[in-house]
Amino acid sequence: MKTRLSRTLLGVVGGLLLAGMGLGGAVSVSAAERRPVWERQDQFVALEKQDVSDAPNEHPARLSSQVLRQTLGALQVRLEGGQPVPLFTEGELDVLGPELQKALELATPDDDVTFAMMGLHPTLLGFVKKPLLTTGRIFFRQEKLNLILGQVHEPVRESDDRRLHPFVPGSRKPAPHPAWRVTTKGGELAQVDDRSDWLALSLLPAEQVMSPPETGTNREAKPALAPRTSPPRPVGRSVEERLILLNDLKQKGLITEEEYRAKRLKILDEL
Repeated sequence: MKTRLSRTLLGVVGGLLLAGMGLGGAVSVSAAERRPVWERQDQFVALEKQDVSDAPNEHPARLSSQVLRQTLGALQVRLEGGQPVPLFTEGELDVLGPELQKALELATPDDDVTFAMMGLHPTLLGFVKKPLLTTGRIFFRQEKLNLILGQVHEPVRESDDRRLHPFVPGSRKPAPHPAWRVTTKGGELAQVDDRSDWLALSLLPAEQVMSPPETGTNREAKPALAPRTSPPRPVGRSVEERLILLNDLKQKGLITEEEYRAKRLKILDEL
């Protein structure tokens, strides 16, 4: 009884302490204050109020999922002592493209879009893939997609209590110099206030960025917009990647043993 009571008190106290503070002093919004647009276990794309009172964002912003996917897909990160690797996996981009599009359309001028994504990234010279966490804060302003990164390619233990180990997006507040640097395949990126964790990303020319929806009586009078194109299909995964992903789904309890065996045989039959 005492042990159970102690654990309960620890959880309550930890939750209260971390409701306002996250890693490195960054603000960590509680689940009650976050408005999810997409959720999967601990991962999310959500709307939150600006972490620091700032100039209003240009929201709602209507950007195609293809533009968002291509912009984020061009980002690379160089971890300390390592080579540049993609910041996001194809699987993460499959989610971020359409869900960020949806969130930016729903956002108000004082809303930011935050996310926490886990992708299977190569480790051990590429022979093994491991789930790594990346978090960030996104908002649209002056025809730029602002991205403030928080946690980048950090290992995650599923057994961790998120009240004690919350996923913390980036913040407008000054942050310690990170042990990583983000670039693009084409070179360096525009940084805000000389911060390597805060990037201002160029998208399409202004005339191709769709304007926010009209309000009031003239809602029906707005000019027609060019049809959006569907996001490109991701490049097919290799047999090795599909088997790793299948095993990961089984270990997480998302598929049964029978489903695992049947799918594994189907993948191997394609060899």
